[in-house]
Amino acid sequence: MKGVTHQLFATSCVGLALSSGLYEQSLLFAFPVAAAGALLPDMDDPRSKLGRKLGPISELINQFAGHRHFFHSLPFLAAVAWLAWMINQQLPIVPENLWLSFVIGVGSHLLGDMFFGRTGVRLFWPMTTRIRLLPECWSVGGFHEIVFNLCCLAATALFSGVIGSSFSFS
Repeated sequence: MKGVTHQLFATSCVGLALSSGLYEQSLLFAFPVAAAGALLPDMDDPRSKLGRKLGPISELINQFAGHRHFFHSLPFLAAVAWLAWMINQQLPIVPENLWLSFVIGVGSHLLGDMFFGRTGVRLFWPMTTRIRLLPECWSVGGFHEIVFNLCCLAATALFSGVIGSSFSFS
């Protein structure tokens, strides 16, 4: 999936989590934080949206870790969750539970790559088994991704209350 698709999917996932009552957070904070988290696993790809910003750091990570290995795994997600929770606890100016939005963004990236990534992800790294949920005919950047993006936009609008009620940032 491309960076924008990861970000749209992340906001859909956070919208679902918030509308289902999993946790409470202002959309004003939750959506951008989830969208940022959705880019994090691709720091291991110098050609990704985040990788291009990180430049040589992303190149170095890619040389040592490869793409879709550790940074696309449950151990990475657990480490991010712990670190995000710790940061959220230590900074009183950060809204409570904002760490969950970031973690959902990272987790949505892994799920998205299991749907659209040609090779799947090594979810249980260091095990080498790759998990892929859809057939390879679902292409990145093609018709399937456009339809997926439209579905994510509709779901985000529905879960955030844009469709069916008045919009609120509270």
